[in-house]
Amino acid sequence: MIRKVIAGAASANTKSQLLTIITRMIDGGCEAVVLGCTELSIIMGSTLTKNTIDPLTIAARELVK
Repeated sequence: MIRKVIAGAASANTKSQLLTIITRMIDGGCEAVVLGCTELSIIMGSTLTKNTIDPLTIAARELVK
């Protein structure tokens, strides 16, 4: 998925795959899912869930401080 973002080839299907993985993790008992890099943040866009920790948002908040 990360490579697809870097290559400019991410699609709605890529986002759907990531949401499926996040859902499985949450349903499996994870309290939260940390998106491991900013490319995953780009895939998710504005559909971040309350159980998702977004490194791009964290970086932006720190820059504003």
